[in-house]
Amino acid sequence: MVKILSLIALLSVVLSSACAQKKQAVMRVGGLTCEYLTAPVGLGEPLPRLAWTLDSPRRGEVQTAYRVLVASSPEILARDEGDLWDSGKVQGRQTSQVVYAGKPLVSGQQCFW
Repeated sequence: MVKILSLIALLSVVLSSACAQKKQAVMRVGGLTCEYLTAPVGLGEPLPRLAWTLDSPRRGEVQTAYRVLVASSPEILARDEGDLWDSGKVQGRQTSQVVYAGKPLVSGQQCFW
């Protein structure tokens, strides 16, 4: 039986933009979801799927890479560390269905990403 997991969403995603101009606009990450939920209290999924949306003031700007960090505390995440999972830089435009691939999660565990 799959154990219930507590997950709180914070995001640390490193994005690269296709913008090659001197003054680059800031692409912002938002709309964080875990298993299609914005603030899940518990999940029955050992490998939850993560997703986010992007907002840019520049028309046509796209994500070309991402990095997902998952930490056991907000303090660890604030140091840009993922003690549970660091996806490393992943080339691509994927912003949904990113499957957690870190250390096994346990029942009652809080995760920050």
